[in-house]
Amino acid sequence: MSKTIIVLILAFALCSASVIRIPIKKRARTELQDEILYKKLERKERGFLDQILNSDEDIPSYPEIKVQNYLDMSYYGEISIGTPPQPFVILFDTGSSDLWVPGKPCISLPCLVHPKFNTQKSSTYNESAQKFSLVYGSGAVTGHLATETVTLGPLQAQNVTFGLAKTLTSAFETTKFDGILGLAYKELSGFKANTFFDELVAQKQVASNLFSLYLSDKENSDDSELILGGIDQSYASSEFKFYPVILKAWYVIAANSISVGNLNLQLDSMIVDSGSSVVFGVPEVINPIIQLFPKNIDCGSISQYPNVTINISGDDYVLEPVDYIVQIEYKGRTQCQLGFAATKLSKQLGNALILGDTFFRKYYTAYDRENNRVGFAIANHNNNKKAQKLI
Repeated sequence: MSKTIIVLILAFALCSASVIRIPIKKRARTELQDEILYKKLERKERGFLDQILNSDEDIPSYPEIKVQNYLDMSYYGEISIGTPPQPFVILFDTGSSDLWVPGKPCISLPCLVHPKFNTQKSSTYNESAQKFSLVYGSGAVTGHLATETVTLGPLQAQNVTFGLAKTLTSAFETTKFDGILGLAYKELSGFKANTFFDELVAQKQVASNLFSLYLSDKENSDDSELILGGIDQSYASSEFKFYPVILKAWYVIAANSISVGNLNLQLDSMIVDSGSSVVFGVPEVINPIIQLFPKNIDCGSISQYPNVTINISGDDYVLEPVDYIVQIEYKGRTQCQLGFAATKLSKQLGNALILGDTFFRKYYTAYDRENNRVGFAIANHNNNKKAQKLI
């Protein structure tokens, strides 16, 4: 059977009340965040990846799990926790599996600028004695687990396991979001419990075990959407093509190659991760690509640089210079950096890439968890449809 599968409109059409649109807001990075991103790209460092992906050990199954640094992320939405509901701004992340928000009392400075969940004000709160620690490249979040009612738009799931953060590092002082909602598989969870999306499916709150993520290419917009239970074909200007997940933890798929001009490099796999802002990869793949570009990229001549083509099972996905060159306001002037960075990855992934927002703004992405596959279609950014305001 061909690995290329055309999405059947009847299967995923937005024709049910249980296919839900969740608007996702996008904000421009602050000057501080741009400076941090600039330095990270310049050093080619990725703390999360170095700590969790550079070993041959199995994915940890204990409560402590390492996740990535979210300082340079820009897409967020709202959820509510408890009865009556208490609202929080969270990041939707396909590169992690757990849900956490600050708890009361939180003893860290970042909690002064973020709302805290008040357990005494909820009639559906159930505390657990289990503690958790989420380790980041630049710090950590610690706290304890509990179960609660979680509301996302019109959807409501009961007895969801989530984390109440007691300590947050200073990295969270400048973030727009209060917490993180992971959308990866349960196998990646440090909580040893069903994920929020697992509970939505189990409690029949969504039409199918599938969600799709459309990211707008506009700054400071709320045109992006997380669609739970289906795919909106109007956001796609091409047919969807699906590829099987080969490692059920992150969304890992097989890949063939990445090419720039006459340079063609073999790939083995890719992690499809909405929590990464640029494309990361092993040094054997990324360094030869970086060497094709000047150290200082001219922001006024972006169009002169070559396209980058990623081949997946014979299908080409093309990134133009405007897609992979990151413009950063740094010390009062605009600088351009290549949106590729080298990092160590687990040997079990082989020659691997991590696809970030650089890729997702170009390609509308669907996560078909029922059939363990990920699909891509060219994003239609000319869609004038107004997102239904559900949250």
